[in-house]
Amino acid sequence: MDKLIVSNAPHIHTSDSSRRVMLDVVIALLPATVAAVVIFGTGALKVIAACVIGGVSFNGGIGTVPGVVIGSIILQAINYGLYFLGVNAYLQYIIRGAIIIIAVTTSALREFAPKKKSGKGAAK
Repeated sequence: MDKLIVSNAPHIHTSDSSRRVMLDVVIALLPATVAAVVIFGTGALKVIAACVIGGVSFNGGIGTVPGVVIGSIILQAINYGLYFLGVNAYLQYIIRGAIIIIAVTTSALREFAPKKKSGKGAAK
């Protein structure tokens, strides 16, 4: 039986159950995300998407203001492009959502990817 790890930061644990803990956190946050969309609308999600596209990390410490500005310009350019192409409004939401999912996935993979060792002691 796995040990139950209770922590404010489940991503720092390196045991075999860390993947399970992260999945539990994601599942626990889904209702909060739905509630935030219902209460606040999608405006906050657009801001988060612009930040992630601009290179801001969810864990903090990574990202710049010019990156966020560039991310918001990219997101708005996509919105205008879809509008001027005459894409259906519902399909626009799906396309924007796919772009956000790709940006978040890329950001997460970049953060949690194993770091390459360099220097004299590195294996060749």
